Amino acid sequence: TSGAALAAGPVAGGALVGLAGWRAIFLINVPLAAAVLALAAGRAVRCPRGSRGLDPAAQLLACAALGLLTDALIALGSGGGVHAAASAAGALAAGAAFAVRERGSAAPVLVPAVVRAPGMPAALAAGAAVNFVMTGVLFVLPLVFQRTLSLTPFQTGLAFLPMTLPFAFNPLLTGRIVARTGPRRPVLAGLGLLTAGGVLFGAVLLGGASYPPLVAGLLCTGFGVSFALPALATMVVAAAPEGTAGAAGGLLNAVRQLGATLGVAIMGAFAPVGSGGGAGDPAYALFTAAAVCAVVCAAVLALTPRARSRRTP
Repeated sequence: TSGAALAAGPVAGGALVGLAGWRAIFLINVPLAAAVLALAAGRAVRCPRGSRGLDPAAQLLACAALGLLTDALIALGSGGGVHAAASAAGALAAGAAFAVRERGSAAPVLVPAVVRAPGMPAALAAGAAVNFVMTGVLFVLPLVFQRTLSLTPFQTGLAFLPMTLPFAFNPLLTGRIVARTGPRRPVLAGLGLLTAGGVLFGAVLLGGASYPPLVAGLLCTGFGVSFALPALATMVVAAAPEGTAGAAGGLLNAVRQLGATLGVAIMGAFAPVGSGGGAGDPAYALFTAAAVCAVVCAAVLALTPRARSRRTP
């Protein structure tokens, strides 16, 4: 379901931008949010309460640390050295306060049993890497399509279809593969495809951007994401100790969003489309994405235990 929405989003967003300007894309959230609230308000959705408490102070400190870190990266990318240093110092202070708070908290944000579970760190790193690449590509390539290839917003949305269409159907195949072989192989395949996609994107852009050669990178990225993410959900929940599946799933979503934020902040530093290489060339952003995925793929390969095939009787 989310994959189908990802496939439709760039096309619908491009159409809205073309018809009513970029501010129109935010209006689509209003009817969707209203519909979800209406559906969840009745008795059909039952969510039993758990016994575990929350620590609002720790949550706020985590948000402050991540927000300041993101601000520091954005400022660094735009050349604001003093701004970046101040935000980085604030992020370190908030992070230190968060660590102190976590040690004495009766309801820590990061459940120690979950974080220390075998294979969990590698799986979380993989989740962050997948969103780092996906969101970074969705940020960088539209600038290439519009500034270099002179595509309209609607054409830009259509240009992403080789990447986004696999989101809609490939998770069904991934689910069958996970049920047969376990999640490790699809995760590794997805990270490998994302690495290949980043290399292809960078090589094409360095050689002079044109759309047909970019299709291969878009396909690698689309299939890479749709192989990795469904398998990662299974890997994280399976690795979580008994009774902590909800905390593990929430942690995976949190690190994925962190990866997405860092992907835009870091790859956005390369966003100005320059004529020759260097920091202004988006090719180097996409090479960075490939390097991140390659490192995480090696970590998953080394740190994640092999899972035996299990069949449900």
